[in-house]
Amino acid sequence: MVGYKGIELRKGILRAKSNGGGDGDIFEVGVPKQIVNVDDGMAFSENGYSFCGTIEAVLEWMDYLTENKYRNVSVDMRLFEINTLDSKVIGGNTHYKATQIVVNREITPEEIIQYYEQHPDKLSSKENKEKFNKYRIDQPQPYKLIIDRQEIENLMVKSCFRFGQESLCVQDNININMDKCQICPGKDINGDVFYDLTDYQYLIARSKLYRGYDLSVIEEYALLENNMIARNNLEMLDSWLKNKQ
Repeated sequence: MVGYKGIELRKGILRAKSNGGGDGDIFEVGVPKQIVNVDDGMAFSENGYSFCGTIEAVLEWMDYLTENKYRNVSVDMRLFEINTLDSKVIGGNTHYKATQIVVNREITPEEIIQYYEQHPDKLSSKENKEKFNKYRIDQPQPYKLIIDRQEIENLMVKSCFRFGQESLCVQDNININMDKCQICPGKDINGDVFYDLTDYQYLIARSKLYRGYDLSVIEEYALLENNMIARNNLEMLDSWLKNKQ
């Protein structure tokens, strides 16, 4: 079954929305997720991978039309096509859960615009119509898999709460370098580059896997020993890449 899912883009990583403030599960385009249980008797929100049957149904749960001022750096909701890989699916009408999914591809801004222009009735509220009108003017850049180390460093630096503040930031927009952040007086404060390097370590480890490194020799993978979500996803990616060879 093919469906649609809203996924958060945070610092170059696609994550499931986390209502508890922690890190949600990680998704990599093309990489099947691990199989989980789906129990008809459990609360619908507590098991399986959620998705919708239409792109307008996703909008009722995940707002992928609203512009984020810090797009591609902080939290930005994106719309993706998924496949359930013939796994068990429960639910119905517009909202479903599956025991396994794979994220096929992003539904591009052009596709979203074309869809709602052809089906304006699918924007069920005045609020959504206003959001769509703004979305057409300021389209987001499509999701990009970041492999280049300098691009990763740029992303990390620009995600700092103090980036660009004249009296607090030592960076400039021309020569961005994480090493410069070492002399920042607030480098260990919440929201700073070095406060939590988990995302950086994941991105570097992922880039090394795509460049042919063996997972066992990737230092950043070892540094993620206390983050099982990140480690498990790197292991699945490693297995998927080896199976493609």
